[in-house]
Amino acid sequence: RNVTYRRPEEALFASDAVCMDSPEVLQPFFLCEPPEQVRLFITLFCVSVAFSLIINHPAAIRYYRFITSTNLPLSGRRGLGYNACKAYGFFPIGNLPESHFQMVGWLLVVSLLLACHSHLAPRFFLFASFGLYFLYFGQLFCESKHGGHGALLLPSVLLLLALSGGPQGSPWSLVFIKLFLGVIYFAGAVSKVVVAGVFGRPWLGSTMQAYIVDAMWSRPHWSCLVRALQRFLLQRWYLCTILAVSGLAFEFAWLPMVMFGGRLGSVLAGAIAFSFHLGVDLLQGLDFKPFWCPVFWVFLPDVQALWHGQDVLPDQIWPILAQGFAEEPCRWLMSATYLLLQV
Repeated sequence: RNVTYRRPEEALFASDAVCMDSPEVLQPFFLCEPPEQVRLFITLFCVSVAFSLIINHPAAIRYYRFITSTNLPLSGRRGLGYNACKAYGFFPIGNLPESHFQMVGWLLVVSLLLACHSHLAPRFFLFASFGLYFLYFGQLFCESKHGGHGALLLPSVLLLLALSGGPQGSPWSLVFIKLFLGVIYFAGAVSKVVVAGVFGRPWLGSTMQAYIVDAMWSRPHWSCLVRALQRFLLQRWYLCTILAVSGLAFEFAWLPMVMFGGRLGSVLAGAIAFSFHLGVDLLQGLDFKPFWCPVFWVFLPDVQALWHGQDVLPDQIWPILAQGFAEEPCRWLMSATYLLLQV
């Protein structure tokens, strides 16, 4: 069987798709565009994240100037999460001068936007964004928008998108992103139960009350109505307990809803998760909108399918994964391995 290779410049400027899923044509990996649904998600996700980076860039610069001008113990630390951890627990993140920090931030924005263009090697720019994430967000682990765990989804989503299949393939990478999000929620629920068991205390409303107090003191809301609601909840432990137990149930139930609930279950799971994060932002002052909530674009194909009257409860997760394995076993196994390592 004859196999022909197209030069990168021919693939880049050709009028047809960049990468053709055909046994007669082999394309460079970085020039191979993802499936249509994945391309739509890449565009919406990357544009949303780039917009958030631009909007929050002035606050990031103010924080970085402040933290680098002080002699606080944390001023010399760089990393991810609240404790400035190494990337994946192994790779340290170095300090950047302010000029380099700003350059990395703008390079990340440009890389995300270029990843949206299917004729400009989107996988290359997704991988580039993956690396730039650690350099940029690793400098901001204590900043209110970029720090904590509100942006920890980004590198995994970018990597799973970069490993997606070809243009005529199935959108199995979107399924992996949903499963990864569910694993994150499930891990949060398990950690709450384990901590409660270790300390011999039931999971009630005391933690919720502590978060509300912290928000009222360090992140007071601009609206007097929200502040009044916080005071109202703070003085009623039983309402805080209801909210805490509801949050735990949400984290345990989210993954099964996505895996076994069909399109309707996925749409409901996405809507509930988005509402959950809006409530957390409102009551606890922890803003997940800029860098976490863009991942919920992954449920847009399910919303479109329901809108056009397709089956509400088809068994869609497992057939898509099986088809993806048949199409791209190497990239599929790499994605699955990455997902299992997160567990």
